[in-house]
Amino acid sequence: MNHYARLRPKLSRLLLAFLVLGVSSATLSFFSTYQLLAWQKYTVWALVAVVALVGWLMPVLRYSATYFDIYEDRIEVSFGLGSKAKRTVLLSQITSVSYSPVKGVMIGAIDGDDLNIRGYAYSKAIVRELQKMLGAK
Repeated sequence: MNHYARLRPKLSRLLLAFLVLGVSSATLSFFSTYQLLAWQKYTVWALVAVVALVGWLMPVLRYSATYFDIYEDRIEVSFGLGSKAKRTVLLSQITSVSYSPVKGVMIGAIDGDDLNIRGYAYSKAIVRELQKMLGAK
């Protein structure tokens, strides 16, 4: 069982998360220049921490747990935090592989439960390579 590749979504999917981190850091820096009461400082710190946790850390963790593995005999796709949403499709059960600008890489399976994979760089090249793998089998 050879592991050919592990593909991750485009890093540009994290642009909003890093903007949230930058704005929250700038907000904290702005308020740290003023003499605030203790409860106001703690409130600012707590709000910035919550915004950074929800707006930056959660998307980064979700991104790091999303990948697309290509093995010799199967394709595994893992979505989201904790990788609980994992889908495995055997290459022998794949009927078609195509590309759509809206849906991304579309993998048709025998059981009718198609797999759409969006947000990956060079999607057309991924489709070509998968079609070569299916043609060689």
